[in-house]
Amino acid sequence: MLFNPVVRLGAAAELKTPAQAANKQVANKGKQAGPLQGVDQQSVSPWRHVSKDDPPTIIFHGKADATVPYVTVEAFTEKMLAAGNRCELVGFDDQDHGFFNYNPAGNKYYDATLRQAEDFLASLGYLKGR
Repeated sequence: MLFNPVVRLGAAAELKTPAQAANKQVANKGKQAGPLQGVDQQSVSPWRHVSKDDPPTIIFHGKADATVPYVTVEAFTEKMLAAGNRCELVGFDDQDHGFFNYNPAGNKYYDATLRQAEDFLASLGYLKGR
């Protein structure tokens, strides 16, 4: 289970579909130059390590995330599916980074992500479900 994950580090040159191409500028927002913590970004980017038989994945992501652009998880999901992996993307309209965190003022998204996470784990046989 991934929550607002960074799945593509470095430039967005690999984003090929028309929707992705239209959003390259958004996808490159926040791009860091040079090494990240002393390591080349491309070498540690999950995007570069997608392969057949990766574990089943569910991604929860705010569509208005200004920290990690939504287009990057859309592209990652497409790549995972093309490799034959199970990858589900659950996007939340008008939500920014960290929208799912517990909030004493109200937990609509916290509760929603927990329910969907439980359903996902049940579908894999890890939980009995509700």
